[in-house]
Amino acid sequence: MEVPLDWFFRPFYSDKYPQRDFISSALYDTRLAFEQEKSKWMKELDAERVIHSRAIEELKNELKITTSQKNYKLGKLISELYSVKQDVKKITKELEDSQTSRASEGSIKEMEAELLVHKETATVLKNAIETVVSEKNNSVEELNKQLSSEREIKQNLEKNDQKMRDEALSDLKKNADLKEEKLTSLHDQLSRSKKDFDDLVKKYQGYKSELESNVKKELTQSEEKLIHLKLEYDINQKDALKKQEDLLKEDFASQLTTILNEKDELQSTLGSVRTDLENLTQSHNELRKEKLELEKLKLKETASFKENNSKLREEKSVLEEKVQNLLSETSAIQSQLEACERGLEKVLMSNDLKTDDMLLSLSQHFENFHRVSEKLYEYETEIESLKQSVEAYEIQTTELISKKVENDDDKINEIKQDMEKKLTELAEEKGKEIWELKSQIAKQHSRKDSVIPDNFSEVASTCSISRSDEQNRLADCEGYFEERYAKLKILAVKLKKRVAELEALRKADKDKLLATNNNMSNIQSAFDELGEEVQAKKSFIKVVESDLKKSVEDLQKDESSQGYILELKKTVDSYHEKEEILENAKSLDTELETNKKELKELRDLSDTKEQRIEVLESELEQKTKAKNHLEVQLKTLESSLQDETDNSEEIQKKLSDCSRQLSSCELQLTEKNSELSELREKLQNDSLLAAEETQVLRLKNDSLQKKVSTLEEEVRRKDDSFKEMEASLKDLQNEFSSYKLRAQSVLRQSKSTSSKDSESQSNENKSIENSQYERTIQHLNEKIETLRNKLASSDMDKNHLQEDHDRLMQRHSSLLEEMAAKEIAARNKHEELVNTINQTESSLEELSIQHKIKAEEKAQYYENEIQQIGSKHFEDISKLQKQIDDLDNKNIMLHLSLQEQQNLLASSSVIQSKDSSPMLEREAPEGSVEQTSGMNSRQSPAISQNESMRDHSPMPLEKLLESVQELEESKGIVNIIN
Repeated sequence: MEVPLDWFFRPFYSDKYPQRDFISSALYDTRLAFEQEKSKWMKELDAERVIHSRAIEELKNELKITTSQKNYKLGKLISELYSVKQDVKKITKELEDSQTSRASEGSIKEMEAELLVHKETATVLKNAIETVVSEKNNSVEELNKQLSSEREIKQNLEKNDQKMRDEALSDLKKNADLKEEKLTSLHDQLSRSKKDFDDLVKKYQGYKSELESNVKKELTQSEEKLIHLKLEYDINQKDALKKQEDLLKEDFASQLTTILNEKDELQSTLGSVRTDLENLTQSHNELRKEKLELEKLKLKETASFKENNSKLREEKSVLEEKVQNLLSETSAIQSQLEACERGLEKVLMSNDLKTDDMLLSLSQHFENFHRVSEKLYEYETEIESLKQSVEAYEIQTTELISKKVENDDDKINEIKQDMEKKLTELAEEKGKEIWELKSQIAKQHSRKDSVIPDNFSEVASTCSISRSDEQNRLADCEGYFEERYAKLKILAVKLKKRVAELEALRKADKDKLLATNNNMSNIQSAFDELGEEVQAKKSFIKVVESDLKKSVEDLQKDESSQGYILELKKTVDSYHEKEEILENAKSLDTELETNKKELKELRDLSDTKEQRIEVLESELEQKTKAKNHLEVQLKTLESSLQDETDNSEEIQKKLSDCSRQLSSCELQLTEKNSELSELREKLQNDSLLAAEETQVLRLKNDSLQKKVSTLEEEVRRKDDSFKEMEASLKDLQNEFSSYKLRAQSVLRQSKSTSSKDSESQSNENKSIENSQYERTIQHLNEKIETLRNKLASSDMDKNHLQEDHDRLMQRHSSLLEEMAAKEIAARNKHEELVNTINQTESSLEELSIQHKIKAEEKAQYYENEIQQIGSKHFEDISKLQKQIDDLDNKNIMLHLSLQEQQNLLASSSVIQSKDSSPMLEREAPEGSVEQTSGMNSRQSPAISQNESMRDHSPMPLEKLLESVQELEESKGIVNIIN
């Protein structure tokens, strides 16, 4: 049962799971590529089978046509030979009739002698026929034994092939079952990992929703607080404006403007520093994104998590921009917004920790994927072992088949040679026997002719014998001759039957030989099909090996990407540490601002009392000097900030240049990758075309070789038939010449021995015989002419066949040359393409290494610059903190001195009032009220100042040092955790 692909990868493509697992996608792509290649391969096999079947049918049709033509020609030749034999028999019968008519006039003794000679010849012929029949039977038995042995060998071969096929199929089925079990186990693991991943995604979404709700709540709370603070600030401003006097406005307007300008400048410098840091972080994030864009295709899940982080950071930047806008409005709101920023940063830290957890889960997934790759490696080893076993089996089968084919060919050739030799020997023996019989018959005729005149003389001399005795003797002789003639007829019939049986056996032998040839051709076709199947399996194994190599390369790339992800994690952790340092600096900035506010309040109070106290003018002059000194320091800080801004601009320019270079390098990489893919496609197409051409040429060569072998066999057979025909013609010519000599001798003897009485009868007989001989001679001449014409036509056919054979051999040689040239050209192209691919790959590797080195160097350079800038800022902040502490201490001393002076003034004023109270009671009663109110008003701000000093006392140095130590300890702990 085959599992469908849609069912196997169903959970990875549903709407509920939009993020697909990387492992499942890789397996799915490999399975699809495997099935596509399998379908292509099956189509090619079907096409090749159709081509082979057509070629086999064409060859069968050609063989049938050639065999029919040969059988037709052999039938014609056999019929002609049979007609010639019948003519020879007719001539012999005529001669025997003529001799019997003459022998009636001869003596009985000579007839008996002739009969004895005929008996002897008949016995000799019987013995010869029996020997020939026994030899034929022995040859037939040997052929039957050979055929039975060949059949047994063929059956054993078929059984072995079936066993090997069954074993191979069982092994393949077992491997397929094991692979299916492993795939099911992998599928279960993947489903489990998918469930874990979905649970993590749900948790992450819940955390995200909680964070969004918390952020929204904090934003609403911060907005409400801002509204309340604005209202309070407006109320406080109105009260302060009402309480302040016009004199304070005129005197301290200039000082307030200067302080506000300083504040704005400091805020602007701090804002510029923050913007520079944000720009640097943004540029670093851009570099990180550009680096990660190269591996988006392989690490989609990590990219999704990083995109979420980038979105959160963008939200953070937006919130920071809002906070900066609010800071420009009020300083009090700025502190609260910074607190909100801290909360958001803590949330982001928690999100980063969650992302770290997600990355750990991803690392576990990658470990599972690594295990899968190990299992794939085990599959590769199994496939290699199977391939080796298949190759060994192919070698064994090829060796066995080659040996068997050679043995079969040798046996067939030996059988053919033996049959041809036996047939030629039988034909020669039969011709010799016929020739001997004819010579014996001629000798007997000559003897009879020589005996006839002696008999006549004896008859003339012996006149005492009566006519009655002669008639009785003649009657007895005629009966005896009739009996002998009947016996000879019976023998001739038996000989004809035996000849027909021998011809039937010969035909059966020919049929058996044709059957063996057909069986051998079938065996060869089956062997060719097996070889083609083995080649197809080899190609399939090569395709599977290429797929496995690609999957291993992908796994190696994934492992390298994991190392790169770990490096990026380290850089992210370092940047988080730097962000924590910046947060601590921000907290210090808030404390500085609070201290500055307190300083401003103290300065306002000191300025109100400077008009009434002339002693403090010198101290104020000192403060102005200190202020000038601070202004100088601020100018130096501004110059340093400008230098840093310039450096940051240069760094941004460098970063932009680097990004451009990276983009150009990426474009080059994409172009080269596309070129590589095109070159690989060309290689595959060329290799496929070359393989197809080689297969087609091999098939053509096989078909041409088969045709050449068939044509050579036809030529050999026709040569043998021509030789037989020439031998038969020579025999006929020899018979005709002997027949002429015999006729001439008979005529001479008849002329010399004939008497005057029998001249008239002999002339008549001679004329009759001459007419008969002339007819037979004409008939024989016509047959000779027909045979000559047939020989000429057969010669023409032989020449045509030779020309076709030469033409086919030329075409075969030309095709072989073209095939060799094409193979050389294809190999050259393949080598050139391989060289170009190797060069491009080496250049790409060098470029990637160079870009990685440059990116690492630039990242290290920028990190060092950021660390230097952070250290400079930290030093500047520490210096400013020290200056602020010194100023706070001086302000405290001033407040103490002012309180003492106020106390002294209060005591002196009380004494004066006591002294001048009776004098002023009459004159100015209103002035006392004013003075008392003034005193009360003077005392109240002093009390409020003391209370404010108590409430807003500056942070001592010990606490600051302890906070710095705590920050350093927390940094160390974070580094250890990372």
